Amino acid sequence: MSNKEYTKPCVLLVEGQDEVKFFTVFSEHIGKKGVFDIIDMNGKDHFVHVLKVCLQRPKAHTITAYVIVMDADNSHQSKFRSICDVLARHGNGLPIPERVGVYAYDESQSKKVGIYIMPGDSRDGMLEDLFLETVSDSPIMPCLDEYFSCLKGVLPQKPENVPAESGKHFPKNASKTRALGFLAASYESVNTVGLAAQKKYWNFDHPTLTELRSFLGELEDNAAHSQALQTIQIVLLARLTTSPLGAPQNIRQAFHHLMLNHMGIAAAG
Repeated sequence: MSNKEYTKPCVLLVEGQDEVKFFTVFSEHIGKKGVFDIIDMNGKDHFVHVLKVCLQRPKAHTITAYVIVMDADNSHQSKFRSICDVLARHGNGLPIPERVGVYAYDESQSKKVGIYIMPGDSRDGMLEDLFLETVSDSPIMPCLDEYFSCLKGVLPQKPENVPAESGKHFPKNASKTRALGFLAASYESVNTVGLAAQKKYWNFDHPTLTELRSFLGELEDNAAHSQALQTIQIVLLARLTTSPLGAPQNIRQAFHHLMLNHMGIAAAG
């Protein structure tokens, strides 16, 4: 995790550099470039530490949205519950979503939290599975299927408590192996799906990305909301400081009423 300060009102916490590269390119593709800062957790095991650091940073109060993205691996539901548990124990009162892909808001409606589990749509798996789905129509796929069928015929699954030996057991992570096999067949081969995103080997318009596109799309309003409030504050302060009625109490009251009006809440009195 880098020590750079926040520059956007939304923060996206991801597992590693592949996710950083993917979300950087994908956000630009869907018109959301610059909406959020992407934080590399350097592995899911560092989630607790990274969350604590994020919440303790000097500009943490300016963050209006936290989004946590992790691979489902073997259990989509287990991963969601573990993230919620961390938020409950270490989130300093951050709202906790009731389900994946739906944002939870705090009482003031000024801060929200969302969780997305790869590859999406309540499935088990990882980022590599999402990549493979986006290129499922590629003419390379039948060749890749034949290759894996051959591997299954000659390489047995590794039994438990038996040391792994290269070339003697079926790959431990079939999804990563399939993704690497696909990328090896590219004109300019790369060895990660993150680099594949930068090379535009992903099909970013594939229907399987619709859910993620919609989920990230909700962050735009959050960013615009924050910018609008800042504009209101600047304009209001400029007007009231030149007014004979511009006492501090008047400024605070005016800010309060304008912010509530901006959020669609009727101000009492």
